[in-house]
Amino acid sequence: MKTKRTLWRAVGAAAIIALIGFGVAGCDSPTNNHAPAPPPADRTELAAAIAAAEALLAATRESANGSDLPTTEYWTTAQVRDTFAAALVAALDVYEDDDATQDDVDDAIETLTAAHAVFYESRERGTFVTAVDRTALGDAITAADALLEATRESADGDEVPVTARWTNAATLAAAHGIFYAARLPGARRWQAPALPGMVSAGLGHAVAIREDGSLWGWGSVDSGGITSGGSTTPQRVDDAYDWAHVSAGQNHTMAIRADGSL
Repeated sequence: MKTKRTLWRAVGAAAIIALIGFGVAGCDSPTNNHAPAPPPADRTELAAAIAAAEALLAATRESANGSDLPTTEYWTTAQVRDTFAAALVAALDVYEDDDATQDDVDDAIETLTAAHAVFYESRERGTFVTAVDRTALGDAITAADALLEATRESADGDEVPVTARWTNAATLAAAHGIFYAARLPGARRWQAPALPGMVSAGLGHAVAIREDGSLWGWGSVDSGGITSGGSTTPQRVDDAYDWAHVSAGQNHTMAIRADGSL
């Protein structure tokens, strides 16, 4: 019995020592000095920068000089494109690295943002212009001009013979604007064609544009003249040199500048 008691005491002491050692090495206790793991890096801003860079790269074509691309597309050289693509790949590597620190992520954001700005500023529009067949449009403009020439201006048509067509001043002016705008389709604002000088006569007045783009008028103000007091000799209307087209009607005058303004 004495031997068995001694054996149990030895086993118990060993177990107690083992438990104490386990608690010191593996359990959280006031004596555990292990530092907590750092929080994971925030990659949200980096993900947004990568998405923006991918979109910009996809929207930019590669070209030597842009002559092979339409004006609706942007291009840059292969060298500039490759440099930006390399910056994008480097940022992706950091994003996918589980061991990347917050400093690594922040540096990747800064580098990619700078590369994005340089690449964006390097882009240019293409210069290739596709030839367009304007034959049908030219025919329509010719027909419209003929219609305007054959249409008289009148308030009620009383003074217009039954063999002639007429419309009021507002409708006629609107038609002039629409028909002239059709001469340059697709333009945001109509650019009037440069004319080597022109003269137009109304009922009691006349107007003209000289080769230098200045506008002149003479005749009765009551019938649509545009110079003060009326004159039998041409008088300059203003100081501008950008008049492109002028038309004198029965009791009105319309003129268009080179930028399409009236």
